[in-house]
Amino acid sequence: MKILSKTVLLLAVLLATQVYSKKRVVTTEPSNSQEPLHTQPSEPIEPLDPSKLTLDAVRLHSTPASCWVVIHNIVHDLTAFIPRHPGGPSRIINACGTDASDIFSAVAYHDEDARKQLEGYAIGELVGGEYTWEHIAEQVSNGRCWVIVDNEVFDLSGFKASHPGGEKVIQNHCGRDGSSLFHGHPQWAQQKLQTFKVGKLDAKQLNASVDL
Repeated sequence: MKILSKTVLLLAVLLATQVYSKKRVVTTEPSNSQEPLHTQPSEPIEPLDPSKLTLDAVRLHSTPASCWVVIHNIVHDLTAFIPRHPGGPSRIINACGTDASDIFSAVAYHDEDARKQLEGYAIGELVGGEYTWEHIAEQVSNGRCWVIVDNEVFDLSGFKASHPGGEKVIQNHCGRDGSSLFHGHPQWAQQKLQTFKVGKLDAKQLNASVDL
C-alpha cells in the first residue's frame, strides 16, 4: 500500500512538472502582436551643410527658440546666448534672422573678449556674401564706413574712431579700396581687420571701382 501511494505521488509530481514546463514555453513565446523589446535607434542628426548657410536660411531662424545672426559674414547660432547677453536678451532677439554686423560694430563694449566669445557660437561662413561697388557706396551714403582690402569688404564704422593712426585715415577710404594703404601692417593688425569682415567684393567687379 505504501509503495502504491509513493508511486501515485511520484506520477503526480511528474505530471505537474510537465504541465508547468509547457506553460513556460507558451508564455515565453512572443505573439505576432507583441511589440519588440528594443526600438530601432533614431536616425543620426544630419550635419550642417555649409553650402546652405545663405541669408534666406538665416531668416528662417528668427525666433528665440532658434536664433541665427550674421555678424561680419559669419553665421552664429545665438539661441543659448540670449539669456546670457550682458545687454539684455531683447537686443539679441531683435537681431534673430538678420545681418547684425552694423549693430555689433557700433556697440562700444564689444571689445576683443566679446569678439572671442562670439566666435564660440559660429556655425559657418555666410554663403553669397558678395557686394557690388554700388552697394558699398549706398552703405557709405547711409553713414557707414565700408572699406575694401584685397577684394574683401570690411565695415570699419565702429573702429575708425579708435584707429591708432587716427580716424581721418579710415574716413578718407570709406567706400574705397584701401589695399595699398593697409599692406605692411603687422600681423596683429591683419587679424584685427578680419573681425570687421562683412563679405567679399562681387567677383564680376574685381577690376572696377566707383567714385563717391
